[in-house]
Amino acid sequence: MATKIKHHKPTTFSEVMNVVEEFQENHQVAWYRGCGDDSFTLEPTLYRHPDKKTPEELGIIPLRQLALTVV
Repeated sequence: MATKIKHHKPTTFSEVMNVVEEFQENHQVAWYRGCGDDSFTLEPTLYRHPDKKTPEELGIIPLRQLALTVV
């Protein structure tokens, strides 16, 4: 038997949160992290580089510096 998918069309952030909270109340597992192996860290891909670890090495421009160059 196929599961019926419930559709929501929230128009405000508050409505989105209500949908999320309702779902979480009715389900044991509410989020799928994209990987079944929980030993992997939830770290952005950018920060998983094998050698480069600092923002400078990764070429990340600080937001403040970026804002100054745009203005």
